[in-house]
Amino acid sequence: MSRQKALIFGVTGQDGAYLARRLLALGFEVTGTCQHVQLSDKWRLQFLGICEQVTLVTCGLDSAKAVQQVIRDTEPDWVFNLAGYTSLAEADVSRDKTLFVNGEIVQVMLDSALEANDSVRFFQASSAQVFGNETSGPQTEETPVNPANFYAEAKVIADDIVSDARSAGVFAVSGVLYNHESPLRTERFLSRKVTMGMVEAARDQEFVLRVGNLNSRRDWSYADDFMEAAVLSLQNEAPSRYILSSGQFHCVRDWIDNGAAYLGLDIRWQGDGVDEIAVDTKTGRTIVAVAPEFYRAQDPDGLIGNPQRAKQKLGWSAKTPFNSLVEMMVAADLARAG
Repeated sequence: MSRQKALIFGVTGQDGAYLARRLLALGFEVTGTCQHVQLSDKWRLQFLGICEQVTLVTCGLDSAKAVQQVIRDTEPDWVFNLAGYTSLAEADVSRDKTLFVNGEIVQVMLDSALEANDSVRFFQASSAQVFGNETSGPQTEETPVNPANFYAEAKVIADDIVSDARSAGVFAVSGVLYNHESPLRTERFLSRKVTMGMVEAARDQEFVLRVGNLNSRRDWSYADDFMEAAVLSLQNEAPSRYILSSGQFHCVRDWIDNGAAYLGLDIRWQGDGVDEIAVDTKTGRTIVAVAPEFYRAQDPDGLIGNPQRAKQKLGWSAKTPFNSLVEMMVAADLARAG
């Protein structure tokens, strides 16, 4: 019996790498796309030790023909779309391009996948950004969308395409992903900036980690837990839309406290607002300080999700505790630092 085939759009990203590892463990033949096979950075696949087991192909989502071709060539049983612009800064450059790459291209994916395999199963990685600046929470699958930027607008378009396909009988799933972190994050994300900074502060007596509002809260989870949900959603009897979140708030201060504890740093907070600092109780030196240019006194709470549907239908929950996520990332940064 031939192996099942999975196609991951965006396999070299954080989520794609973890997903590929899970699918390989299930016995899938995994093909993944990247911007350029020769030039794209494969460090995440290498970090997980699976680079040689994944077939990489070049495919930019700005080309419908490229998307169609890779699907025809692969004839996948499962398709995961994790690709596209991943930051608001990238997405804000061009509205039209963002709406196509992060939204409208999903129609091309679904049409091509069904043409290649009429029993294909499809997973679309959506984002909590679709809820905009929603202040009442936790959000559920029924919470009205209210996109506040081009990135979120594109994700709503993609979700609508998936919903229409599902209504037409296609096994099409949309996972609404909240903040999710891992050792595979880059330093442009707050989580990795903090874990790298805490390691540097532990090693360099002169280094001070500078952050914004220490009380800024988000719903953070471990990225690999979300990819477990993505797999479970396609193994389920019927497709649906799922909120993927921890359902818990943590703040920037929690990242620092947990990181310090793991590193054996005994810190004490003193001061308030933009003048607040964390001091090493053993040496009296400042470990963390608030940077005025990053500080927003009235930083609204981020979005928080209610993952009850995923728990009920998939038996899924974000299993990795917050402190374990922080410790995992700090340990990885310690290893990188030598």
